[in-house]
Amino acid sequence: PVPALDAVIADASALLTGGHIVLDVASVKVKPTEIFRRHLADRVPWAATHPLFGPASLARRERPLRVVVCPNDRHPAAVDTAASIYRRLGCQIRLQDAEAHDREMARTHALGFLIAKAFIDLGIGSEPESVPPSFRGIAATIESVREDAGHLFTAILSDNPFAAEARRGFLDALTRLDSELALAPAPEEAPARTGFPIPDFGERSPDLVEVRDLIDEVDRHL
Repeated sequence: PVPALDAVIADASALLTGGHIVLDVASVKVKPTEIFRRHLADRVPWAATHPLFGPASLARRERPLRVVVCPNDRHPAAVDTAASIYRRLGCQIRLQDAEAHDREMARTHALGFLIAKAFIDLGIGSEPESVPPSFRGIAATIESVREDAGHLFTAILSDNPFAAEARRGFLDALTRLDSELALAPAPEEAPARTGFPIPDFGERSPDLVEVRDLIDEVDRHL
């Protein structure tokens, strides 16, 4: 777990030499990178990595397996070795700076976990027979959060330095939407109103995403 990483690396650093390579698999990257720099510095090669899959997704045989590997000016050879290890395991590699990774994860991974946790706390999560297709993606996210280790939620939402900002932005958006809904005129007062505007997602439109998800579901069954 990320909260234990500092103590673990501090203890392990006395046993590590230049002949070792240290990798982490945390869901955040700024904090592990800082810990590696402080305890291992230039003495022990290290590379910060984030496999974008876990035991649950592996059990479901979800593919492709993607891994983020953070470039590291101090130990570029260790970064290359880490990428090579993951490639031999059949993974797709993306090189990404630790800060850019955490900013991206704050707006995706962290908010996904936040929404799923809120649904769980509200007692929403099981998928009844009458569930509309639009809820299936959310149901899958909720189930994924249920299957993950508890410490992962804390790491994603507390140890990512950009998660709080993303969380506040999301809650502000919900508050604005709630206010707009509360002030919306009754249907008989605004007969021409067609609803709240939804942006055109083009090729990533919700309808296309839903169709692709259904095709993927058929593929998994086959």
